[in-house]
Amino acid sequence: MLLFSGGISMGEYDYVPQVMKDAGLSLIFKDIDIQPGRPTLFGILDHIAVFGLPGNPVSSFVQFELMVHPFIYTSMGKTFHAHIRHLPIGEDFYRTKANRRSLIPVRIENDWIFPVKYHGSAHINAYTFASGWIDIPKGKKELKKGEMIDVRLL
Repeated sequence: MLLFSGGISMGEYDYVPQVMKDAGLSLIFKDIDIQPGRPTLFGILDHIAVFGLPGNPVSSFVQFELMVHPFIYTSMGKTFHAHIRHLPIGEDFYRTKANRRSLIPVRIENDWIFPVKYHGSAHINAYTFASGWIDIPKGKKELKKGEMIDVRLL
């Protein structure tokens, strides 16, 4: 397995996708419809799995947990099981944009979940207060207090 972090997006210094293509990478995908972590790359190069994770620390962490961690387990002949709890949300939650699947850090208090103050994928400090994250599907803008939600524990 080959793992990159950073240089994946469309910025001036994001060379990884082109360098990997030039090296013969068979690109499976680049960019995913998820927040955080849209600029995520996966491909195969000479029978080697290649992951390109975003350079942003939260995006990189989240995509590692979603894709790379399970891949490593599977490669070792193991089954990966994310730790999930089904709990009610302790307050109404609203997001203004719902054009992508969104992973929101939450804390658990007395078996209720509460969104952590979070300013986006550069806000790594938010995860120091998080017990896990909730997965809000594309198109869903609102969660009502008491609504049951799966929490992926960290």
